[in-house]
Amino acid sequence: LLNEVGAPPRLKTHIAGESLLNDGSAFVFFNIFYNMDLYRFTNGKHGTDFDWGSGIVYFLKLSLGSAALGTAIGLVLVIFVW
Repeated sequence: LLNEVGAPPRLKTHIAGESLLNDGSAFVFFNIFYNMDLYRFTNGKHGTDFDWGSGIVYFLKLSLGSAALGTAIGLVLVIFVW
């Protein structure tokens, strides 16, 4: 659709990046709520019980860790291909 309307390449990059950010955030939030529900439905045998503070720390750990891992893999691939 963006090609048909003649959108500039920079706009396409912004839209693709925003889409990846939304998908990543949704995955992290799903992981948090899945673990909370699993903890509650199994009476504490599985999953994790998050409060606000630990939920935010877990979100940042997964988000920033994923970004760091992606950057590291990208750099390795660039060095390998170059």
